[in-house]
Amino acid sequence: MRELSSRWKEFLDFPLFKAGGVQFTMEHLIELVVLLTVVWVGEMIFRRFFLARILSRSRLRPSVQFAITKIARYSFLVLGVYLSLAAVESDS
Repeated sequence: MRELSSRWKEFLDFPLFKAGGVQFTMEHLIELVVLLTVVWVGEMIFRRFFLARILSRSRLRPSVQFAITKIARYSFLVLGVYLSLAAVESDS
């Protein structure tokens, strides 16, 4: 069991590349993928349940609703990606 644990730790600590003064390992990569998946799912929920309900009740033209939805979606995604990268970098 200890051998498996040590091999797993070696795998997670394996250095992949260095960017911005931070050495990224497999652990960082896995954490980043998980965080980006959470951001993506959060954006889908935000768009489908929050924006669709609010904008469908408004009296805005469909083109304006579309523009607001796109701006909110991309803002959410950019902020989520930024915070995910910051969280992974701060773990180092």
